[in-house]
Amino acid sequence: MNRTTYILIAVLLACCARAQFGALPVVQVQSRWTPIRLGPVAWYAAEDNALDSAGTNNAAWTGAAAYTNGVAGQAFRFSLNRVDTTAIIPRAGDFSVFAWARIRTHVSSYLVNQTDLTGEGRVLFFNGAGFLRVQFGATTRDLTVDAGEWVLMGLTRSDGTAQAWYNGEASGASFSNDNTLPDRTVQIGGTDRTSNRNSESDIDDVLLFNRALAATEVKRLYDESILQRDRGQAWRTSK
Repeated sequence: MNRTTYILIAVLLACCARAQFGALPVVQVQSRWTPIRLGPVAWYAAEDNALDSAGTNNAAWTGAAAYTNGVAGQAFRFSLNRVDTTAIIPRAGDFSVFAWARIRTHVSSYLVNQTDLTGEGRVLFFNGAGFLRVQFGATTRDLTVDAGEWVLMGLTRSDGTAQAWYNGEASGASFSNDNTLPDRTVQIGGTDRTSNRNSESDIDDVLLFNRALAATEVKRLYDESILQRDRGQAWRTSK
């Protein structure tokens, strides 16, 4: 039989199946959601490396590299060490930064920061005596937490208005802030720009954006992360 005959037979079989069973169901396979769909400019997933899963802003450890179980897959483990990235949150304009943090010991320390040499007014995520802090300029939003509790922390800025986030929800009122961030790269787990700021913490899925995430996107990030935790799986780092 030639190719045309095979095609005619296939068409006839399909017609017979449709006549006998009606319209055949169309099966659509939906790929599982992943943070890469939000379009981060950098994503440090901490899957046994400090690579940027969203781009080319790879990071490197200062001190001994350490990992532990995170929210989704692995997480960075910090104690007298830190991760130095090559990413820069936009100095002016819109941005978002999110990360999961688990405090092992409450000590005054920087978790995710793009601070200058003074170490003042540029902290993004901070660990204090019994609380976590989102700080930008002179404005702070605190959340009392227990040691060992995972929390999704976030900060967004849109058209000069900033908003802090905890666990997918806005924390307090938004506030005006059009400060220019210092021309420094982001550091995770500590800083070399002021003394005694290394943390005793675990940090997972640090995400940086050059836009402000919408409230629905922040909630989706939190909800999907919890689902991924419950599945006991690491994120797929491709779209």
